Amino acid sequence: MIEPTTRLAEALLAAADSSEHGTVAPQFSAVMRHLTLPPRDYLHVSKDDPAPLTDLRLRRDASSREMVNLNVSALMEVNGSDWLKEAVASRPADVAVADLVADFALDIRTKPYRRSIEGAPAEDFYVALLKYVNGFGSWQDALAIASEFAEKCSGFEDARPRWLASMLAALVLGLSGREDDGAALADQAMSGLAGTAEAFFVGIRWASLEVKRRGRLEVAERYLERGSQLAAAESEAHALLFEGLSSNLRGLIAMRRGQKELALTAVERAVSNLAASAEVRDPVGQGLPAAERSRYYWMARLNRIQLDVFAGSLDTATQALRELAEWAGNHDPRAVHSTLSILGFVLIREGKPSDAVDVLCASLERLRVEYDPKVVMQVRKMLIRCFTELGCSTDAQAIRNLSPYFWRESAVPRRGSAIPPKGATP
Repeated sequence: MIEPTTRLAEALLAAADSSEHGTVAPQFSAVMRHLTLPPRDYLHVSKDDPAPLTDLRLRRDASSREMVNLNVSALMEVNGSDWLKEAVASRPADVAVADLVADFALDIRTKPYRRSIEGAPAEDFYVALLKYVNGFGSWQDALAIASEFAEKCSGFEDARPRWLASMLAALVLGLSGREDDGAALADQAMSGLAGTAEAFFVGIRWASLEVKRRGRLEVAERYLERGSQLAAAESEAHALLFEGLSSNLRGLIAMRRGQKELALTAVERAVSNLAASAEVRDPVGQGLPAAERSRYYWMARLNRIQLDVFAGSLDTATQALRELAEWAGNHDPRAVHSTLSILGFVLIREGKPSDAVDVLCASLERLRVEYDPKVVMQVRKMLIRCFTELGCSTDAQAIRNLSPYFWRESAVPRRGSAIPPKGATP
């Protein structure tokens, strides 16, 4: 682990541990603790985490970096740490926080990393990239590491870590606008990982990038097919998962082509296969964790509901979202807030702002312990709209005045009772 980032993580954690409960968002603390682990321990601890790289939406932006800024700012406010005070002594707080995070950022240009770069194993590059993307959420910040890896990967002898690092570097390059360099690494990774489950994920991740970032649908289909051919379905759960994820992406491709019936058929096939995958027990541990398979099932159901929204079938979508929120409460509580926020959006579309307020408030309450400031702002904006339409200007202003530290307890105005779905975890 690079020394400057370790110092930042340890300093933030020390301040967080001395703060009152609720001062620092729980998931932020967990992420920062991962950043302090050495490579092998990090890989062991993080292997069962629902990593952002497995989210086929491939939507990673500055939210995690914003979360770091918010937490550093909150720690300055609450603790008055000497090293933080010194950092902001001669600058506005918001500028100082941004500079502070940048100063401590993981960067291969730092001297400690430069000295060891020639002899560093592929695993070190992989962990460096993974920590940056998972911890800070910044593809752009990881670009220098990916570029360095792209130049040196052929010299590494460790086969599997090398190909995994190639896959990750490919995505970083592709999402940073260097698609051709990324495609070359993705091709190498798929060939190197042939006969393993990872070959499928290389193919589908790159296919997803081709669809969503480049709009090259035929190229995406080729990568999707190649990944499926190279992959080894190590368990029944894997086989069902592969088919479900492939169908889900094929549904998106069909939508991009305007083939609505084909899209509907593909997404419904995805829902069916991913539901079966989520229910398969995996006693030998060869498949993905059940929680991750449940998350993919939730995503496919949400895509199916969105097809109803696109078709204008809002009543059907509303009922399906209520059922999905209840399912998430029982099987994947982390997905409840997203389901409720989308339900709130649909209720607004239906002209039911009063009903939307209840579910949006319930979503906002769960977002206090989630890790995405941008989603918090979206939900707050929808609440402001609802209260404005209902003529509740005081409540709308109260939402505007909520603390930027969204994990703190706040007096959110409500109309009626925001009752969580049955079995949901607050």
